[in-house]
Formats: sequence, C-alpha cells, structure tokens
Amino acid sequence: MGHGINRRRFLQRMAWLGGGSALLATQNRFRLINAALAAPGNYANLSDYKSLVCVFLMGGNDSHNMFVPYANAEYQKYRKVRQGMAIARNRLLPVRGNQYAFHPNLPGLRNLYNQGKIAVAANIGPLFEEITPTAYFDFLDGNNAGLNIPRNLFSHSDQQETWQTGQSTEAGKIHPGWGGKMADRLMAANTNPAVPISFTLSGNNPWQAGLSTHPFGIRPGQGIGTFEDFDQREWPPWQASRAAAWDAILKLQSSHLLEQQAAAAFLDTRKRANLLRGALDQSPPLQTPYNQENNLAQQLRTIARLIAARETLGLKRQIFFATLGSFDTHGMQLTEHETLFNLLNEALVSFQETLKELSVEDSVTTFTASEFGRTLTINGDGTDHAWAGDFLVMGGAVDGGKIHGEPIEYSDQPLGEFWGEKLFGPRDVGSGRFIPKYSSDQYGATLAKWMGITDGDLNAIFPNLNNFPARDLGFMHG
Repeated sequence: MGHGINRRRFLQRMAWLGGGSALLATQNRFRLINAALAAPGNYANLSDYKSLVCVFLMGGNDSHNMFVPYANAEYQKYRKVRQGMAIARNRLLPVRGNQYAFHPNLPGLRNLYNQGKIAVAANIGPLFEEITPTAYFDFLDGNNAGLNIPRNLFSHSDQQETWQTGQSTEAGKIHPGWGGKMADRLMAANTNPAVPISFTLSGNNPWQAGLSTHPFGIRPGQGIGTFEDFDQREWPPWQASRAAAWDAILKLQSSHLLEQQAAAAFLDTRKRANLLRGALDQSPPLQTPYNQENNLAQQLRTIARLIAARETLGLKRQIFFATLGSFDTHGMQLTEHETLFNLLNEALVSFQETLKELSVEDSVTTFTASEFGRTLTINGDGTDHAWAGDFLVMGGAVDGGKIHGEPIEYSDQPLGEFWGEKLFGPRDVGSGRFIPKYSSDQYGATLAKWMGITDGDLNAIFPNLNNFPARDLGFMHG
C-alpha cells in the first residue's frame, strides 16, 4: 500500500486506544442527557483509594469442580452424581476445616483462601426476584406468565449481558452496566476529569457501559498505544506533513453534529492516551514475575501498572475488566479445566502478590463472574449450561477463608423429574440446573457498597435489589 495508511490497522488501533471510546464516543455523548438520571451522591469527598477488578470467566464456569465437597459423606454424594466428571478425592486440595477443597490446579488460590484473602460466594446467578421451582415449572408450562425471570436463560450472550447489567436483554436496546453506573458516580472522587475511571483489557463489555462514562481499552502486555499515524515525527519524511494536515482537518468548523463529535472523540482519546502513557512511563517497574504466555496474567499485570500510576493520574477509584475464555466445556472438560484453572491460578496469584508489592492489598478487590454455572450431571465428556454457580472474591478487605451464603444443596438420588429431566435437589430445575439462592445483583451490590456507593444509589444501580431480603452478602469488610 506504499506510504498510504493501512485502514484496518488504523481502525484496530483506534478501537483499542479507547476500548472503542473514540468510535463510540459519539453515542456516549448523545447519552449525556441521561447522566442526570444517575442522581449521584456526594462522592467528591472520598479520600481513600479503592479499585474493583472483574475477571469474567467466559463460557460458563463449572464451579462444581472448582470448589468441591471434601468431607467424606458429602464427597461421596458429589462423586455419585458427577460420575465420570468427578475429581478423585486424593487429588483435591482441602482448605482449612477439611469440609471443602479446591481443584488440584488451584494450589495458590487454596493458599490465599487459607490466609483469609479469598472467599467463596456461593449459589449466585442472574435473578430478578426470588423464584421457587414450582413457580418456574408453572412458567415453563405456560401458567405463570408474570414471573419475572431473566430472558433466554442458558444463552451465553443473553446471560453475559444480564450478569453485567442486571437486566434482561431487549432487541434494539442497550442497558448500562452496573460497573458503568458505579463509574458515573465515583468519577467525582477523581481529581483529573481527563483521566478515565474505567479500563478494559478485553474489549468492549456491557458491565462498564455507563450513562456518562465508558471504558478506556488497553492491549494487555503492550501498555498504551500511540497515534503514530497522525503524530509529529521526524521519519518518514512525509509524516510531519500528514500530521499537520490531519490537525488542520480536526480544527475545521462543521455544522454536522457527527463530524463535530468525531473530531472531539479523536482529540479526547489522543489526550487521554498521552496522559496515561506518560504516567505509566514514570511508574517504577513491577518486580513480581508474570507468565508472558498467559493472557489473563498479562491483562492483570497491565492493570497492576495502572494501579501503580494512580497517584500520578489523580485517581481515587478505578474499575477494571479482564477475561479468561473457553469455559464452555461441553466436551473434554476435565482436561480443559486443568488448563484453564492453571491459567487462572497463576494469574490471580501473581496479581495479588503485585498488590502486596504496591502496598494496596486492602484497597483492591478482585472478583470472578461467569454468565452461568453448569449442570451437576454430565453429558458424556462435559457439562451443559445451567444457572447457579460459585464465585471467588480476592483481596485484603475480603472476609476470606470461608464460604458466604448457603452452598448449592443437592442429592445423590433423583427427587423427581420435569419434562424428562431428573431433579437432584430442592432447587433443581433439570439435570442439576439449580435456581440461584442469591442474585448477581446482591453480589454486585456487596462490592459496590465496599467501593463507597451509598445505600440510596444502590437502588438506582441495582433496580431489583429490593426484591431480596439481603442487600449485602457479607463477604467484604468495611
């Protein structure tokens, strides 16, 4: 293509530099009128530092094999129902008390649990109101149309959006995420409005989409990219002229709203990129080693660098999004899980060690999420899409070393069946698909409260929260 700009390369760089912020800024600016709906509390007076890191396990993690009953009687129930999907008891890593154990490829997380730095939040999933199996079965039979149930249960894309926004998917409608609605309010705590509060290391996501804020995207392991195609450089010889021409175009007056917003979006993203790159360049190098072949580890390492630059950037609150994929384990689950859990283990352990290095262990909370759990029963060599699951919360402010909530209750004998599927527990709706005891809204609200969100604003961020008896699941200190 000679000296001409590579269009695909340019668009990729633009998308990553802003996590879509440059390309989506027009849409976000049109939504600014909605910002008034946020009705933020007084967050400008927050003086401490806190950040929240979401690690989304894409595909639906089988938490039945992540955290396993270890006491002999309960383990035998687990083994009988799981059959070929059960992990041998002598391979499991028991936690203190010897009632439960971690998967054999999660030794570092087991150690952090025993140190009180990891908690298990049990029996959680997308839920808008308390639901009984009877009500759910009536709904499926067409006799309970008013039941407020997440739309398209067991669908990856729908439940990912529901998890991250607290609302059912609707054709043609984009819901703000609860991470984004937090950011709308907490942005007031940061002293430099030019610096984003939210950062994504894994592209655009519903969770960080706010009414007035949106995430800044960064390539994991590569830091902040540049706008070199439009920067003033000495080489190649025509570069300075091209950059000058581009700047002149940006300064042109236009009556077209989209042209105005496109220019403003580019300038805003370039300014933010330069600020962030400068702050990262000033930060001392991290000493904790990370596996360069582990993409999640590289995402978390980049997050750690942004946390290290918090004072330079004037940030009191930060919100991060990272992912680990391939959890849709319909086949070869035992083998796939060993690989995935090894990646998860080394990434989270390195990250927590880095937070200790930076003296912010008590100020950063990392939590896992996934669109749904998986069936307790097997489908040959894997498991199918389910509903409730268990999740990990990590950090110095976590009430760790324990299970929060009532673990999923199941039987080793079928208690009945529905539409030909056997039911293995009082909340089973088919083949070990358990209705969650606790809503993902309650899970998120517990984290939001720790971040400093006021009780009144919790209702705006999580509109279904009042449908449940507990607003706080108790796994966070303070």
